[in-house]
Amino acid sequence: MSSAQFSWIFDGTSFKRDVELSWSAGKITSIQSVAPVDNALLVMPGLINLHAHLELTKLRGLLPQNVSFPAWVSVLKSLTQAWQQEDYEESVRLGLAEMLATGTTTVLDVGNRKANWHQVETSPLRLYAMLELIALDPAIGLERFNNACQELPLPASFGCRGLSAHAPFSCAPELMNAIAKFCKQHEQPFTMHLSESQGEQDLYAFAGGEYRPWIDAVYAAHSFKEPIGGGSQVLRWLDLPAANVIVHGNALHTGELAWLAEQGLGLVHCPQSARWFGHPDLNVQACVEHGVKLCIGTDSLASADSLSLWDQLREFRGKHPFAVESLLAMVTRVPGEVLDPLGFLGVLRKKARADFIVLQAPADFDGSNVEDSNWSWILAPETRVQDVFVNGTRRK
Repeated sequence: MSSAQFSWIFDGTSFKRDVELSWSAGKITSIQSVAPVDNALLVMPGLINLHAHLELTKLRGLLPQNVSFPAWVSVLKSLTQAWQQEDYEESVRLGLAEMLATGTTTVLDVGNRKANWHQVETSPLRLYAMLELIALDPAIGLERFNNACQELPLPASFGCRGLSAHAPFSCAPELMNAIAKFCKQHEQPFTMHLSESQGEQDLYAFAGGEYRPWIDAVYAAHSFKEPIGGGSQVLRWLDLPAANVIVHGNALHTGELAWLAEQGLGLVHCPQSARWFGHPDLNVQACVEHGVKLCIGTDSLASADSLSLWDQLREFRGKHPFAVESLLAMVTRVPGEVLDPLGFLGVLRKKARADFIVLQAPADFDGSNVEDSNWSWILAPETRVQDVFVNGTRRK
């Protein structure tokens, strides 16, 4: 058994003073109050990133901003057309290292090349590695699904290998439902992009907009020749598992966000990516009012400046001045509940997974009264993560 004492703890919900944290075999065994500790260290759950495309890490800063998604995809394809498998795998390794350095201990990563599949066992993070399938033609989609299933499920020590659907506009309903059923059968999270842009939402709501001619050219017999009311309607077609990670949702209307909350679905907002594309502002007020499980993710370095969740939180807080506790919950407890409904991920409590990080408070911080203290230093650009533990093992 290992243990350490800290001046403060953020357990996923609130701050407390002077604790001793003990862990063994990858789990927290106890958290006890102790006499005052003067090391000025804060311990908190490791950060959880529910949306990344790590295989695109090497594209940092190379993609255009404020262009349509079809135009962005065209540039992406041109930049990666000469890439080999080693390039994608190197990108994943670089991305994992960057995330670890900034305190991320769990990442749900989606990619098209299985580059993340090959690194689950060697990853320093808890890696949920999803192969993202794309095909509007049902026959092609199910063939790709069946081929992928021949390699799954592959065992993983403290992450998983699985499947994901890219988005409704790029996946046949038969493919999406096959993936959802697979995830349910194997108790894995189902994740999919949804209503990221107004153009995509217009396709579902009006069967028109900039996406319509794009997908007409890809597969003329697609499912969006008539309006279906909005992006959330697609989710009602699917046999979803317990853990669901819906990504972006920038253009979802209030009623759709309320439905997501009723269903207990997690919604991942990627602030830098939304700004990169010039997408509509997510209706955060509606998310809060209806109780959406709102999380913060990074997306990829092909559409964001950073893989640091701290940077994403600062960008988010610039528009939405939430309390520090609420912001931290969006990258710890809330995504933890989405991935693990039993509540053993993204929190610090007995029997929870021993994924935690240690931060050094600045010399001028007065944390004598945790309720009245100004915890904003945690979100400052100069904040540095001192230690990172994943599954009880020190990784940094």
